[in-house]
Amino acid sequence: MTTTLTVTARSDLRDGSGANTHFCFNPSVYSVGSSPNAHIVQALVDLKVGYIRERWWPKNPAQQAAFVTLTNAGIGLYVFIGDKTYTTAQVQSDVAALAASPFASALIAVCGPNEPNSGGGSTWPAAVVAVQQAIYTEVNKYAVFDHTAIVGPALMHNVRDIDADYRALAAAGVGRWCDAGDFHFYPGNAGPSGNAAEAQRAGQAYGGLSLWHSETGWTGADTDPGTAGRFSVEALLRNHLSGIVGTMLYGFADESQYVPGREGLFGLMTATAPKPAYSEIQALMKSPDGTQAFHGRLASLAKNVESDTGAVVTSDGGNTWTVYLLRETQTATTLVIPQQFSADCGSFTLGSGGNRRYSVTLTESMTVVHVQQP
Repeated sequence: MTTTLTVTARSDLRDGSGANTHFCFNPSVYSVGSSPNAHIVQALVDLKVGYIRERWWPKNPAQQAAFVTLTNAGIGLYVFIGDKTYTTAQVQSDVAALAASPFASALIAVCGPNEPNSGGGSTWPAAVVAVQQAIYTEVNKYAVFDHTAIVGPALMHNVRDIDADYRALAAAGVGRWCDAGDFHFYPGNAGPSGNAAEAQRAGQAYGGLSLWHSETGWTGADTDPGTAGRFSVEALLRNHLSGIVGTMLYGFADESQYVPGREGLFGLMTATAPKPAYSEIQALMKSPDGTQAFHGRLASLAKNVESDTGAVVTSDGGNTWTVYLLRETQTATTLVIPQQFSADCGSFTLGSGGNRRYSVTLTESMTVVHVQQP
C-alpha cells in the first residue's frame, strides 16, 4: 500500500506546459508596430515552456516575427483560428497562410474558435462546429501538419450553465471534427485542486478524447503574487498527473497598463521583470532532465489505506531531488527515504530497514520538499 516515487523528466513537464501570449496586440507589452518586444521574446525562451497559445493573424508582422524567433528556439505553437462567424473561405485562407509560414512545422495544435459560447443564445453550437469542421478539413490537406493535433474549441466557463453548453456542443457533433478537446477554468483563490473535476465536466462535450487546459491563471483580485506562483506550478503538476495533454497559463505578461478594461495583474511577469510565478516555473523547468533515480516512497495513510497525496519528483543533479506533494483530502503524509538521505521537512523516525520516515504536514495544497544524499 505504498506509493513508489519515480523521477519525472523535465522534458515531459516542458512538453505539457505553455503560456498565452498576444503578440498580435498593438500597441501592447508584446509588440509595438511591426516589432515584437525583444525582452518578452527572450523571457519566453528563458522560461523553457513547451509552447505558446495565440490567435493566428496571418497579416500581423509582429506576431510572425515573434513566432519565427520562438520556434527557432524550440518553442512550439498552439494557435486558434477565427471565430464562430468565420466562413469556410476565411478558414481556407488562414490555414493556407499558416501552412506557407516558416514556422508551420512547429505547430503542435490548431484549435477552434475561442470561447464561442460567450454571447449565449442557441445558435453558437452549430456555428462553431461548422467552423471546426472547416478547420479539420483544411488542416488535413497539408502534409506539414501531419504531426499537428486538431483541437476543439474551449468554452467560456463563467456562464449561466456551462454543463448545458458542453452538452450542446456535443449534440452539435464537435467530436467528429477534432483529435482532442479543450477547456478553460479559472479557479480563483481555491487554487487548481479542482482541475481534474473540471476536465471531467468538459468531457460532456468531448467524450473520451484527451483534453488540453488552454487557459488558467490568477490575478491580483484572486490572491497575492507568491500564492499565484505556487498555484501556477501546482496547476502544471496536477494536470500532468491527471493526464491532461497540456496546460497554458494566462497570460505570460501583465497587460493591464496597455489594454483598457483588462483585469489587472494577470501574467507571469510585468513588462520588465519576472513575478514569483515566472521564477518558480523556471526553477521547475531547469536542467538536468530527470535521469537520476529516486529511492523514496510515500507510506500508507493508515493500515490498508493508501496515501491520497499526489507527488511529482524532479532531479536536481548531484544527488538532490525536489519532491512536490499535492494535498488531496488528507492533511499529512509520510515520506520514506533511505537512512543516508536527508530532507528539509518535519521530524523523522527510523522505520523498517533503517529508512527515514518523515512526517509531513500538508498545510497548503502543494508542499515542496528538497531531498539530498550526501
